Amino acid sequence: ASLEAMRLSIVDVLEQSRSSTELLAKESNEALVFVDGPFSPWKAGAKYADFQSPPLPSFTDVAIEPIKGGDGKVYCIAAASILAKVTRDRAMRLFHAEWPGYGLAAHKGYGTREHVRRIGERGACAIHRRSFAPLKEMDLPPPSAEELRRVEEIVGGLVTSGRTAEKGDEKSGEF
Repeated sequence: ASLEAMRLSIVDVLEQSRSSTELLAKESNEALVFVDGPFSPWKAGAKYADFQSPPLPSFTDVAIEPIKGGDGKVYCIAAASILAKVTRDRAMRLFHAEWPGYGLAAHKGYGTREHVRRIGERGACAIHRRSFAPLKEMDLPPPSAEELRRVEEIVGGLVTSGRTAEKGDEKSGEF
């Protein structure tokens, strides 16, 4: 597990689609990939060029079917969406334990007014995307090596265990 894995699973949906397709392609000679959204990460055009590198593997026949509103139409997309949200919420609770001053357990990393206010007061921590408005206008320093290492440890626990027990899980039935 790595910080890259955290970034893909929490931050960048298009990149996650591309990465997941590549992993699937390594296991099979052909694959069908449903994408929740109106376009494929490999859609033609300069606007999408950043998501097309590396290109689809040439040794696998990959059919990509973008489905607008797919999480409401296709069961496997809906299931993936639920798993992604549950994983993100678990990560945010763990990040909240590491950086309690941001309220991450409450707003799950969404850019609420309160979240932005707290970043303005405390500065950003390692999980805050400096490229995301309004943070990109704040001229924030990059995360420290120690912060990045800690994020990697937290995410590694989520990724390798498939389930990370958290304080209080056994009482709420949530995991």
